[in-house]
Amino acid sequence: MRRYSTDAVRRILLPALLLIALSVWLWTSAVLPGPSPVPPATSAFSPSQIHRAQDYRNLGYAITLAALAAQLLVAWLLALWARPLAARMPAILAAAAGAFAISAAALPFDFWAHRRAVDVGLDLQSNVGWARDALLACAVQAVAVAVVYGLGRIAYRLFGPAGVAVAAWVAVAVFTLVQPVLIDPLFMSTRPLPAAVAAQAAALEHTMGVHLASIRVADASSRTTGENAEVDGLGPTVRVVVDDTALHAPPAQLRALLAHELGHVQRMHTLKGVLWFGVIGVPAILLVLAAASRLCRGRLLEASSVPVILACALTASIVLLPVENLISRRIEAEADWAGLRATHDPAGMAALQRRLAITNLSNPAPPRWIVWALFDHPPVMDRIAVARGYSSPSSSSAP
Repeated sequence: MRRYSTDAVRRILLPALLLIALSVWLWTSAVLPGPSPVPPATSAFSPSQIHRAQDYRNLGYAITLAALAAQLLVAWLLALWARPLAARMPAILAAAAGAFAISAAALPFDFWAHRRAVDVGLDLQSNVGWARDALLACAVQAVAVAVVYGLGRIAYRLFGPAGVAVAAWVAVAVFTLVQPVLIDPLFMSTRPLPAAVAAQAAALEHTMGVHLASIRVADASSRTTGENAEVDGLGPTVRVVVDDTALHAPPAQLRALLAHELGHVQRMHTLKGVLWFGVIGVPAILLVLAAASRLCRGRLLEASSVPVILACALTASIVLLPVENLISRRIEAEADWAGLRATHDPAGMAALQRRLAITNLSNPAPPRWIVWALFDHPPVMDRIAVARGYSSPSSSSAP
C-alpha cells in the first residue's frame, strides 16, 4: 500500500479548501429574487412568433452540437495521428497549429448557421466578410492557446502541474483585462453614446453607484439586425458596449438594457468570472495534465504531446460546458435583478426581453435539456417572469 506523507496531504488539502470556500462565496454572494412561476410563452408571444423562432432555433441547436462534436473528433484524430508531425515543430507552434485546426473544424457548421441567419434576415455579412471574421477568430484563439501553452511550459518546469493551473488562471485574468483594448478592436469599431442616451446612462451609473471606463456604441448594424449589449474588461478597463441596433429601442427598454449591463458592473461579474475560472478551471487543468501525462507516458514537455494535451483540454471544456452555462445563467439573472432594482420598471424590463427575443429570434419555449446544455442566459420567459413578479408584494422583501 502506498503511503502519503502529511505534508503531501496538506499541500493538496489547503488549496482544495480555498477553492471550495471561494466557490461557496461566489455562489452565495449573488443577489437574486425569489422563485417566480414561469408563464407559458403564449402569454407574451403569438403562435406565429413562437413557431418562427422554434423553426429557426431548433435546427440551430443541432448545428451547435454538431460543431462541438466535429471539434472533438478533429482534436482526438490529431492526438492519435499528428504526434509525429508535432514532434518536428517547435512546441508553441504545434500548440498554435493544433488550436487553429480544432477551431477550424467548426467552420463548416458555423457557415451553415451564418447562411441560415442570412436567410431570416439576422445576418447582414457577405460570405467573404463572414469568412474573414471567422478565420480571424480562429487565429486569435490559436495565438491565445499558444501563449497559455508557452506560459504553462515555463510554469510546469518551475512548479509542476499546480504551476500550470495558476499560470492559466493568471492568463485568463490578463486576457480579460486587455480584451477591450487589444481584441475587440479586431472585430468591431465603437463610438461614444448619443448625448441623450449618455445622459440616461450617467443617471443610472449614479443611481447604481458604478464607475467604469466607458460606455460605447458598436457598429453592429453593418453585420446584423440583432440587438445586444455586453460588458467586458477588468478593473480599469471595464466597459459596456451597446450595439447601435439597440439604440432604436423605446426609451424605457433602452434604459432597462443599460441597467442590466450596469448591473454586471455593479456586481463585478467580469472579476467573478475570472474567479469562477479558478474554481472550475484549476481542478480541470490538473485532471487534464494527469490524463495527458498518462497517455504520453509522462513526456508532457515534448512537442509530440501537444495534440494530446489539446484533445484532453477540449474534452474537459465540453464536459464542463453545462456547469459554465449554469453559472453564466445565474450571473445574467443577477444582472437582470440589479437592473430592476435600479429602474423600478418591470414593464420596461419585460418589454425589453420580449423585444430582444423577437428581434433575435430567440426560442420562447426551448427544451429544458437544451437550456441545461447550451444556454448561457436564462430563457426569455424566465426573465419575463422575474420582471412581472417584481411588482408583486413579495418583491418588496426580496434581497
